[in-house]
Amino acid sequence: MLRPKRPLAYMLAALMALAIAGIAPALAAGPAPRPAAQPRLYDITEYPVPTAGSTPYAIIAGPDQRLWFTERTGNKIGRLNPADGSIAEYPVPTANSGPSGIVVGAGGNLRFTEYNAGKIGRITTAGAITEFRLPRASSGPLGIASRPSDGSIWFAEYNIGKVARLAPGSSNITVTEPISLPVSRQPYQIAAARDGRLWFTERGGNRIGRTTPISPTKATLSEYAVPTPGSEPFGIAVGPDSDMWFTEYSGNKIGRITPNGTITEYPIPTPNSGPMWITLGPDGNMWFTEFRAGKVGRITPAGAITEFALPTANSGPRGIATGPDGNIWIALADANKIARLLLNAPPAPPPTPPPAPQRWFIYMPVVAANP
Repeated sequence: MLRPKRPLAYMLAALMALAIAGIAPALAAGPAPRPAAQPRLYDITEYPVPTAGSTPYAIIAGPDQRLWFTERTGNKIGRLNPADGSIAEYPVPTANSGPSGIVVGAGGNLRFTEYNAGKIGRITTAGAITEFRLPRASSGPLGIASRPSDGSIWFAEYNIGKVARLAPGSSNITVTEPISLPVSRQPYQIAAARDGRLWFTERGGNRIGRTTPISPTKATLSEYAVPTPGSEPFGIAVGPDSDMWFTEYSGNKIGRITPNGTITEYPIPTPNSGPMWITLGPDGNMWFTEFRAGKVGRITPAGAITEFALPTANSGPRGIATGPDGNIWIALADANKIARLLLNAPPAPPPTPPPAPQRWFIYMPVVAANP
């Protein structure tokens, strides 16, 4: 028996039905959804310093809702408005003075050290500068801190191994040197604890020093060896509790020291990162600069470290501070910029929702086979 012939139209209809069956689910589902945008955990903006090659060094929040910073080779004091990033600069009268540390002092003025000139400078928020010569011109003043309990200013004399005190007040320069160390100890940075004691790093001595002022001319001294040999302790700052936190420039660690001198160290993930300055952030964490790695680090009270790369390579971050706007500000010495790390940046805009599913209906005539 011969099988009946099926017309071409019937075969085409069958093929079309199979094709529709395969693509119908995809058409009904519509286009594939776009991946959700990831929220930004931080955002960094950099602001160039007007004076070329100025080497921005230390930075601090001033009493006027501005950021103030020293220009080590530019021989100026800079002031930045966090609202728009604009920068004003004020030349230091003494040439090549080497402005280094800076702190808010009595009367709402700022005090800064002049490493090369052996002076302490005072600058008002209007930019007027007065300089005061120290007893030893070659003392090399570097780190500087304010002691809130009595308004005195304390600073490290790096070249002669002394920690000095500047009497309270904005119109005098009565200096005493309550702490004397071997010159090789090289006191570097200094910070005040909440209990009124002063803590400082001994870069050459590989120690952390603590002093309790007794009078303008006397103070007790305690020293604590850093466990890592040759660590070069550098920056130091008070933490969210009663502990002090410090950086180990060559040890590549962050250190934590309790009031009784117990030290804990936390290795930084990036090798040879060169941690320098450190500060307490508004989020309760400690933030620090990595000079060699060109990064900013964050360490939690539990010791967990996160690192953030700066946009400009080889920027040489040094000073770091919490700004009046609640963000982290960094002095980029080698890039000649001031950077802002925006905390809790708003998330990126939400993705565009996909269009409504498209549904297709195809009607095909049914052709009966010939009997």
